[in-house]
Amino acid sequence: MSNVVDLWFSLPEVLPLSRHAMDAEENRIFIDDPDAMTVPVEPTLLLVVADGAYLISTGWPRLPADPDQPAAGSLRVYAHSFGPGSQAALASTPLCGQPFVEHLVLTDTSDGHDGTDDIALHHEISKYAELDGWMVLTFRRDGFEISYRRDNPNQVLQQRG
Repeated sequence: MSNVVDLWFSLPEVLPLSRHAMDAEENRIFIDDPDAMTVPVEPTLLLVVADGAYLISTGWPRLPADPDQPAAGSLRVYAHSFGPGSQAALASTPLCGQPFVEHLVLTDTSDGHDGTDDIALHHEISKYAELDGWMVLTFRRDGFEISYRRDNPNQVLQQRG
């Protein structure tokens, strides 16, 4: 079993989720079931590990995957190589293939990756989306960290190979 896993998310694909959560009149925790837990929260992206690993917006009303087919559920952005049916691949990582949800609060700040202080997550997403960048969630047994890359996961694998 690997001690680390990187979940790569294309920021041009994530940006609409971030904007939806930030612009929504309210934000709620829900996972494609409006009758499920709908606790008000700050604008957040939910990292869901279940049938793959994906991000969804907490903006309400939800951002549908297909506006013409509301039953299709919320728009999801899957991690590179961890789409639907990837439970076996996730099982051999620190995520252990067990379903869980992690909250990425878009208004939370951290040291900016460009040397500045107090950059909100949604600003980092916007900035790196303009550069066609990637957000990498690196999970280890003791937690996770967020980084941003301009190269893509395929380039990184080629460099390692």
